[in-house]
Amino acid sequence: MKVSGWCPVHDRVFEAKDGLCPECGTPLVSVDTPKDDAGPIRPETEVEEQPDPAQEPAGEPEPVQVGGGMLVAIFSGIIVMAFLAGIAVARINRSRAPQEERTPLARADVAGGATLVRSAVGLRLESFSQRGAAVVLRVGVTPDSPIETGLIQGAAVVFSSGDVDVARAQLPTRATPTGFIAQGSVKDVATTPLTSVRIASLVVGLPSSSGGMFLLDLAGVWPPGQATAPAVKRIGRTIPLGDGRTMRLDALVGWPDRLEARFAVSGQRFDWDYDESYGIVSPGMGPATGRIQPQGTSASIRYVDFFGLDAKTQAASLRVTVNEATITGDWTWSLAPGG
Repeated sequence: MKVSGWCPVHDRVFEAKDGLCPECGTPLVSVDTPKDDAGPIRPETEVEEQPDPAQEPAGEPEPVQVGGGMLVAIFSGIIVMAFLAGIAVARINRSRAPQEERTPLARADVAGGATLVRSAVGLRLESFSQRGAAVVLRVGVTPDSPIETGLIQGAAVVFSSGDVDVARAQLPTRATPTGFIAQGSVKDVATTPLTSVRIASLVVGLPSSSGGMFLLDLAGVWPPGQATAPAVKRIGRTIPLGDGRTMRLDALVGWPDRLEARFAVSGQRFDWDYDESYGIVSPGMGPATGRIQPQGTSASIRYVDFFGLDAKTQAASLRVTVNEATITGDWTWSLAPGG
C-alpha cells in the first residue's frame, strides 16, 4: 500500500510504500489528500494560520529562504575570489621589489697571464672569461712539456675570491693548436667576482703504445706445491713503458692461492700519478687481472697479485698497460688586468 507524504527537501508530495522519498530517501511527512480539494496540498504538521494584514508591521521585508545549493555556490565564490586576490597581491609585491636587492651575475674578461712551470709542464693562461656560472679558460702549453695537448682530457680548476676558495670543478677540455680550452658551468661562482683561478691538476691520456710485456716461464714457481714456504723465482727483466719510465720485474712468488709479482719503476716523475693495469695470459686460459697491493706500494715499487691461474700454466705473458696520468700542480693566475 502506497503512502502519500510531503518531502521537506523537494517540497513535493510523493507516494511511496516505505514512507521514504523515492529521490533522496528523506522520511515523508504524512498529508491529507481530500478528493474534492484541487488546491495545493500542505502537510498536517505545517498548517499555518493566515496572517491578518492589518496586524503586520509595515516596512519589514520578508525573510529570504536560502537553499543548501545556494549556500555552497556562495561559499565557493568567496573562496575563488580570495584565491584570485592572493595571486594579484603576490604579483604586485613582486613587481614592487626593489631592483637593487637582486644580486647581479658576475662578469669578467681577462687576457694574458704568466707562464708557469709545474711538474715539468709549462702552462700559460691566454684568456679567462665569465658570464655568471659559465666560465672559459684558454690555456697554452709550452712546446717542451712532456705531454701531448691532444691527449689532455680534463682539468681540476679552483676559483677564488680574495683569499677564499669559492669553488672547485673538474672541467672537460678540448685541444687547440697551442694548448687546450677548459670550460663549463660552475654555479657557485655565478654571482661572485673572482680574483684568481688555479689549475690544480690535469688528466692526460697516454698513447696506446704505453706499457709493455714480459714473457714468463713459471716452472718452479707455479704451482707452488704443498711446501709451507712460498716458491720464489728471480727474474730481473726490464721493459720501457713508453711514458718516459722503465719497469723491471724483479721476482715472482708462488703462494697456494695466488702468484705475486714484484716490480721496480724508474723514471717516475714527481707529482705524476699513473693509472696502470696488469694482466697474465697463458695458452688455453683467459686473462687473469692483477690487483695492486696497497701495502708497501710506493712511487717506485709495485706488488701485484694474480688469482685464478690454471695449475698447469707454465708459459705465460705478463702485460703492463698505462692508460692515463694525473699531473698535480699549482698553476695559479691573478685575474687582475695583466696578472
